[in-house]
Amino acid sequence: MLSEEQHRFLAERLDQLRQGDLINLGATSIVGQGPSPTLRFADPRAVADVDQPWSITLVTKLGWYVVLSQDCDIARSPEVEPCIVVCPLEAMPIIEWQSLRSGPHSAREFPFPEHAHITLPDGTAGVANARFVTSVEKQALLAPAYRRADPLTAPLRLRFREWVARRFARAPHPDHVEAHVLQSCGHRISRLAKAGRAQADGRSRSQMLVLMADEWYIAPGEQLIPLQLIITASSAQTVGLWDETSADFAVVAIEAARKELQSDLNRRITPGLGYALTVGVHTLDRVAAETYRSWTPWTWDAGSAWSGPAA
Repeated sequence: MLSEEQHRFLAERLDQLRQGDLINLGATSIVGQGPSPTLRFADPRAVADVDQPWSITLVTKLGWYVVLSQDCDIARSPEVEPCIVVCPLEAMPIIEWQSLRSGPHSAREFPFPEHAHITLPDGTAGVANARFVTSVEKQALLAPAYRRADPLTAPLRLRFREWVARRFARAPHPDHVEAHVLQSCGHRISRLAKAGRAQADGRSRSQMLVLMADEWYIAPGEQLIPLQLIITASSAQTVGLWDETSADFAVVAIEAARKELQSDLNRRITPGLGYALTVGVHTLDRVAAETYRSWTPWTWDAGSAWSGPAA
C-alpha cells in the first residue's frame, strides 16, 4: 500500500512522462514451447523438449525502453491503468538506421535521434524495436534508480505517435499486391535512398525524389496502384529540388524525377499479371482532406531482419 506522499510523488512522475520518452525500466519476456532459435539466441546451451514450455527474460544492452502507452493512459491512476507499455531501444548500424528515415517506414522499428543520456556503440544509432512489447508497473517509477529521457522533438513525437498507431492498425493490402508490387518496389526505393545518401554529388533524379519524400501513401486501386509521395519545402531544399529564384519547388525537375521513379518502379513489378504503379507527388497543403483520408500509409512490410535478443 502506497502512502499519500508516495501517491503524490508517483503522480508527479507520471505527469512528466509522455509517449515516446525513454525510461530505464523494462525487460522483454518471451514464452515458447519446444526447440527454438530464440531460446538458443538467449542461451546457446539451452535445450527444450518438443512439449517443454519455456520462458526467458531479456534486458536491452542500451538500458533504455521506449514508452508506447498514450499520454492519457500514462497519467491515469494505477488503480485504473496499472502499467505502462514499453518496447526496447536497441542499437542499429547507422546505414540501416538512415534507411528508416527514407522510403516506406518500417512497421517494426522507429529511428531515434542522438541524446546525451544514450550511449551507443560506434557506427550505430538507436531504434525502438516494436517486435517485443512489455508492461512496466507504474509503481516501479518510485525506484531511486529510475531515470527518464526525452530525445524526441515535437515533430518527431507526432510521427512516433502515428508510427505506434500504424504498428497495431496497419491497413492490409491484398497478398498479390504485396508480393508482386509493393515488396519489390520497397526494396528498390530503399536501394535508391541508400545510394543517394552515399553520394551528395551526382545523384539521379529518382534518388533525389526518394530522399525528398517525407511520407508515403497508397491511394485506392486494384490493378493500378497509385503511390503518393508527400514532400516538404525543407526536404526539397535539402536535396536540391528547390528553385531559389522563385522561392518555390523546382517543378520541372520534380516532374522529371517523378516520371523517372515511376518508370523505374514499374520495371520491378512481376510482369504478366496486369499490375501497374503510378507515382504522385504532393504537399499536404494542396491535398483535399477528403482525398487524403482515402489514402493508407505505406509501411513496407519487409523491414530489417531481427538479429536476435538485445541482451
